[in-house]
Formats: sequence, C-alpha cells, structure tokens
Amino acid sequence: MAKVRFISAVLSLFFASSLSMAQDAEISRVNINTSPIGFILGAYNVGVDVAITPNISIGVNGLFASYDSDNVDIDATGIGLRSIFFFNQVFQDSWYASVDVGTLSVDGEDGTETASVNGFTTAAKLGYFWRWSNFNIQLGLGIQNLSLDIDSSTTTDIKNDLEDLDGVAPAIDFMIGYAF
Repeated sequence: MAKVRFISAVLSLFFASSLSMAQDAEISRVNINTSPIGFILGAYNVGVDVAITPNISIGVNGLFASYDSDNVDIDATGIGLRSIFFFNQVFQDSWYASVDVGTLSVDGEDGTETASVNGFTTAAKLGYFWRWSNFNIQLGLGIQNLSLDIDSSTTTDIKNDLEDLDGVAPAIDFMIGYAF
C-alpha cells in the first residue's frame, strides 16, 4: 500500500508540473520544507534552507519518529545539515546538486529485546526544484552511506538486522516547501 501511495504521489507531481509552468517568482532567501512521505510513514521532519549566494543554500533539518504497537516501541531522532547548489538560481525552477550530513539516534524494544543505535549519514543527490509562487517541490535521487554504532547491550537478533542497514543505499529527496 505504501508503494502505491508513493507512486501516486510521484505521478501527481509530474502531472502537476506538466499542467502549469512556474510563474516568475520573487527572489527568496528562505525555504521551509518537509517530506510528505515521512508523514505517511510516521517520520516527521522539517527543514529550513537559507540562501547564502545566488546559487547556494545551506540548511538544517530535524527528524522525529515514533512507532508504538502492542509489542514494539521505537523512537528515533535526528538532525542534519545540507548544502544545495542550484544550477540556475536558488529556490527557483532549477536542477540542483546537494550534499547532506546527519546524525540519528534510535531506541527500541519489543518486550523481550532492546536496541539502541546511533548513526552518521552522508548523502549526495541530484534533482529538480519546481516553484509555483511561494510553494515548491523538490525531487531528487542519489546515494547515501549510513554508519551505525550499535550499543553492546542490543540483543543478537536485532543487532544482526541492524548491521544489514549499515552501508551504502539509494537516497531520495521528495520535499514540499514554502519559500519567502
């Protein structure tokens, strides 16, 4: 079901962009953004990017996720920094390249087993930034590396599963935002 939602969101994005070309928007210095996919999955994040030159912005973002069910309780927090190079102009219709770094902390338990993980991630992405008035959408793809430090008290089964996440994986940007 999550795949269907994701595919629908991406197709809607391309359909909307083909129906209307972005109007000449005023130059903006700040963009506040979030990931709608994160909200669907229960991971809430918000980011703020600030233009430092006509083509470069730097930003910070925060993440909070919590999953509670009958047997499983997982809490995650993270903070990241990123820099975006816009090939045309910052926060305008443009291709972009970004570099991200971040940290995360995840604690979980399922009644009998516990896990505590800290991680560091780096990512490089290429994508496109669409803007309509102040509203905008970013869509990008790239590669990321996740380095995990698994607490020694983490049980063996969970530890083995977490070690599978350590390493290189695809990275996706799908952000909606408001620039001013």
